[in-house]
Amino acid sequence: MTFVDVVGFTLEKIHVGVVAWLLDTRQDVVSLEQRRQLLHRLSEKSEADRIRSITAHREFAPSGRRKRIDLVLEMALNGGAVEWLVVEFKTDSEFDVDQLTKSWEAVDSSMPGRALTPISFCLGASQAMLYPPQRGKLNVEYEAFDLKRTRGAFGDLIVSSQRHIYSDWIQSLDEEIRRVEHIEENILEIGGFFAEPHQHMWKRKGYRPGIPLFFLVYDRLRGYLNQLDPTHTWCIYSGRNNPVMNLDDSWTEPSANEFGAQLCLELNWDRLVLKAQIKNASDVAVRTLRERGIELGQSLAVAGRPATRRPAKEYISIFSWQLPLANQSLRDCAAYALQIIDRVQPELHKLVGF
Repeated sequence: MTFVDVVGFTLEKIHVGVVAWLLDTRQDVVSLEQRRQLLHRLSEKSEADRIRSITAHREFAPSGRRKRIDLVLEMALNGGAVEWLVVEFKTDSEFDVDQLTKSWEAVDSSMPGRALTPISFCLGASQAMLYPPQRGKLNVEYEAFDLKRTRGAFGDLIVSSQRHIYSDWIQSLDEEIRRVEHIEENILEIGGFFAEPHQHMWKRKGYRPGIPLFFLVYDRLRGYLNQLDPTHTWCIYSGRNNPVMNLDDSWTEPSANEFGAQLCLELNWDRLVLKAQIKNASDVAVRTLRERGIELGQSLAVAGRPATRRPAKEYISIFSWQLPLANQSLRDCAAYALQIIDRVQPELHKLVGF
């Protein structure tokens, strides 16, 4: 067992601390030449060959900004120039390109020198949210490092002292990579997600049950969906209380009715759900939308059920179909989901045409 296992892989400060320790030239553990090579792998725009020293600032707050940045690297170059590299870390929490961009802007506007393209390490279930790349509200480039890319960047360092810190961390990355790679066979072995015995078995194998586990399931399922029908775009993110894999191209255009309802299809947990985004909808409009959606769902030769009726908010669920994720191959589940989507998606625009 590594120290990362003892403290917990999902604690982002562990990864921040190890990366800062490996890169900061005040720590006599890695040669300057290795650090230059590593910085070049992390940021091709860095003048890494000219680096004289690197100072790692953890929990960094630029002047005038209250929110702290996980890690900022200050690189002094030969000749007196300075480069800054903004680094954010995620394990199981949602990757947020806007957060990364705002961190970069804060450093770029307040620190002397040049701010390089910001980077984010997504070292757990958060890597499922990297693809397709988020555009974000702010148009700034970024570099994203998933587990394998991070392992490749850091995996060949010669650490001169306290090597166990480095080797434990690399081992923890390898173990997380193995968990991702073996997710499908473990689904079939365990045979469930929600019951306490199933959750106990997932934990024994090192997984984090709940939303993080489903991000890994969705990521693998999305691969099969893309193989079977590459015309669709699937986006994985966190809802308020559930994991989401949204069919991005299923959204209807705002209709010409008084509240501009939009419909979409997405996965929540193990169900494919027909959802509506409503704004300032009357009770009559919401009821009509539900009735039409339920009628469409029940017209298919595929078993499904109306969603539980809840007070109307911005989003409502209308109808859902369960995917047999726990007892069939994910490829078969992907084919089953596409069978439903091919029937439902062409009809969505009709439902909002009041």
